[in-house]
Amino acid sequence: SRWFPMFRRGRELIGAIGGLRDCHHLQHNLPRHYIVNSCHEHPPRSIVPTKRMRHDGMTATTQTNYTKLEEPSIIYNDNHLLVVNKPPGWHSVPNPTNSSKCLLTKLRDMELGGGSRQDFLLPIHRIDQPCSGLLLFGKTSKAASRITKLWKKKQVQKFYLAAVPSSNVEHLQRYSVQPKDYEDGNEWFTVQGVLESRKEGKQQRSVRIRPLTAPGAESKQGRRILSVRWKLVEMPRLGESSTLHNDNPHSMILVQTTDGARHAVRALLAQVGKCPIQGDLRYGGNNTALGVLPDQSVALHAYRIQLDAKLQLGSLSTHHFEAPFPATWESYFGFSARTAIH
Repeated sequence: SRWFPMFRRGRELIGAIGGLRDCHHLQHNLPRHYIVNSCHEHPPRSIVPTKRMRHDGMTATTQTNYTKLEEPSIIYNDNHLLVVNKPPGWHSVPNPTNSSKCLLTKLRDMELGGGSRQDFLLPIHRIDQPCSGLLLFGKTSKAASRITKLWKKKQVQKFYLAAVPSSNVEHLQRYSVQPKDYEDGNEWFTVQGVLESRKEGKQQRSVRIRPLTAPGAESKQGRRILSVRWKLVEMPRLGESSTLHNDNPHSMILVQTTDGARHAVRALLAQVGKCPIQGDLRYGGNNTALGVLPDQSVALHAYRIQLDAKLQLGSLSTHHFEAPFPATWESYFGFSARTAIH
């Protein structure tokens, strides 16, 4: 009789393990290798269609509605890797409060994943909901693991396009560190800052980055220094017949980074470079040159991702991916999508 309780608990444990093995939801929706931007995040609670309570006490599954958002475009797709161009408004990772804007669920519904059911997708990094650009998804655990290792070793080059007020570009140059970089005849500047540590157990939506010259910044032990390189992109103005004037109040910059910190580009440009991105009211503060864009987006676009050329991944035919910036930027800022950006 002494062994009977232990035998019963063992049977319950074996049954639970068998249930997890046969549970398709846990196998495909909560992958073990779920890593976001080289920062460990908890897996989402639910990425299945949301449920609502009926008047009779029963639950009814609601159908996901994607009609209000622009459709994502496929940049690259093979047996191991899926690369998409995310329009503004989509959640790049599951959000329990609003599954109708979950890009991962959308791609699975389109059967763009891996595996026998074509629904196996692992997000390798993330983009903020109001921003746009390239997103990489692993269609196998091997692909996600190898690319995530490159991300941690900072062997992935990421380039962003950002629309900023022309009046603030001079401030951004002034607060950039010296010396300047010259590459392919272009002048590159560098912005650096110290990421302030957040209190453990307290979730904070915004981040705080201080300049390296701020009092006490150099004396902090174990501090994390974030850095981005940027250059001004020469964009041709729209013709005289356009409603925009030739002296465009908006400028485009190309930002390069290997850091994967949350809001690193947005916070560095605004808090250290004194040049917030158009539409970014979170970090723009009381900047009078900023305003709410018609689609409530932030004019930051993940334009280019360059993986380490030594990466071997099945039939991977390229290590370089690019996505054109949103077509709305032409009407918002007067930028021509036909311009080649180097």
